Amino acid sequence: MRKFERGMLMLVGGQVIWGIAPALIGGFLGGVPASLVLTIRHFIGGILFVGILLASGRVLGTTRIQRTIVFQLLFWSVLTSGLAEILWIRAIQDAGVIIATLLVRLEIPFAVVFAAWYLREQITLPIALAAVLSMSGVVLLTISRPDDASHPYLFRGALEGFAGALLWTWAGVYAKKMLTDGSSPVLLSALRTWIGGLFNAIVVLLTISAIPQAVMALSRNQWLVILYLAVFSSVIGMLFYYRGMEYTSASVAGVLLGVSLLIATLGGLVIGERLLPLQWLGAAMILTAIVLTSNVHGSLKRLLKLTQVTS
Repeated sequence: MRKFERGMLMLVGGQVIWGIAPALIGGFLGGVPASLVLTIRHFIGGILFVGILLASGRVLGTTRIQRTIVFQLLFWSVLTSGLAEILWIRAIQDAGVIIATLLVRLEIPFAVVFAAWYLREQITLPIALAAVLSMSGVVLLTISRPDDASHPYLFRGALEGFAGALLWTWAGVYAKKMLTDGSSPVLLSALRTWIGGLFNAIVVLLTISAIPQAVMALSRNQWLVILYLAVFSSVIGMLFYYRGMEYTSASVAGVLLGVSLLIATLGGLVIGERLLPLQWLGAAMILTAIVLTSNVHGSLKRLLKLTQVTS
């Protein structure tokens, strides 16, 4: 098998792994505090990352983390593995799998629009159209039936997903600086996982009064879902992504984002979620914005690639 084909399989595999996760969260973790889920997930994932780094002999790569980016690393980790992921899980719990996934993936058009401003690039027609479609799609997705009791906190969930997308976009700027300094993406992901685990552990201590009881209350299926998030979403999916990028390109990875969106949408339908016609129209607008911004060039594409580090 050629390297390009192997890279394509790895990228698709990673997108499938990430696409399954929202449905599992929506189906099994509806009443579990997001910070508790993330604390367990990140500590398990962090242990696995340490094992991988030790096995590959790259643990000494920590010397490549420049002192000047230590604060950026801490801030980036809190943004992504802390606040943004809490908002992502809360958005799934409040707004549902399909809507939350679409809103969080707004990080892609947001990143391109932000890059056009931040990097002083020309605002082209596709970029302007993507911005309009994204915001219009958000408005339509928040429309619900007055008697819909399946997601009574839809609007709150939409705000959580929207805020999560903004945080991941902002974090992409910090990722650009750290990768430019020559730091290993895998090492950064490992450190981000541990820092995110510590941040969420602090949130758990501050917000959950009976922590042992909350942990013991987790069912076997809920533990299996958390293990899936730790082993597959946090570690295997990320490794597939980076190895696939070595054999393909950022543009290919951007196009394959549709795989995770498709899997997440199908997963939402399987667990019983339904959208109104206007909500489907909003979903189509956001998907169109993602397609428009997945084909950008130059420095915009480089920043788009960096947003994947924060996913």
